[in-house]
Amino acid sequence: MKKVMIPIAVLFLSILFLIGLSSTANANPHNILINYQVGRIDMVVYFSGGTPAQNAHVTVYKPDGTIYLEGETNDKGEFSFEPTVMQGEWKVVAEHSGHRAEVSIGEESEGGTSEMPLHITVTAGLGYLIGLGGAAIGYMGWKARRKRESETPS
Repeated sequence: MKKVMIPIAVLFLSILFLIGLSSTANANPHNILINYQVGRIDMVVYFSGGTPAQNAHVTVYKPDGTIYLEGETNDKGEFSFEPTVMQGEWKVVAEHSGHRAEVSIGEESEGGTSEMPLHITVTAGLGYLIGLGGAAIGYMGWKARRKRESETPS
């Protein structure tokens, strides 16, 4: 049984290693993600790989759809503004060399669900399945050892 468990363990660890490598790659490098805090709105604009979007053009729209403010992010991808009134849904658009992202800030967007990026969801699902497989292999090994011990005369 030991001869069978070692190749299974090596295969299991190899699969884990490959999944770890694949999860660092960006599935869609053409996104800009925006984080913000309500009140005084401080945003950090960055590409999906984590690189700050330096000098990205930012346009802030009032709830009625008119432009409230235009500007650029700093070297760290940061942009801040204070809305005159926080009622309604404000829209912020960030653009940088063909990349574009939008976020809505305000009454309708507060308390909403935030969606995890696809590569994180897929990696989490694969990790769950691998964990179940590891538990099954561990159970099979425990069961085989127990059977072997019961068959061995004392």
